[in-house]
Amino acid sequence: MSFDVVRSFTTGSGAEGKFYSLPALVEAGVAANLSRLPVSIRIVLESVLRNVDGRKVSEIDVKNLMLPQQLLKRCHIDNSLCLNHATIIDL
Repeated sequence: MSFDVVRSFTTGSGAEGKFYSLPALVEAGVAANLSRLPVSIRIVLESVLRNVDGRKVSEIDVKNLMLPQQLLKRCHIDNSLCLNHATIIDL
């Protein structure tokens, strides 16, 4: 995966664990306004990110999940209406 979002941590027992970092997507320029996304979308985003395999789930799927956020940047009307519209398009 070219996003380079896997991070390491040390558990209390000294073992090493790994996790997929959403803030790393911000650093990669994929999720510029991650903090504006609803928590439910962030949970789905993390799940999609963990399952990127290039066949069933691709990097394009991760970027498409960010589509509603990108439409909000270009929206000149009420944000809630724009978000609802973008969500319907994304389904």
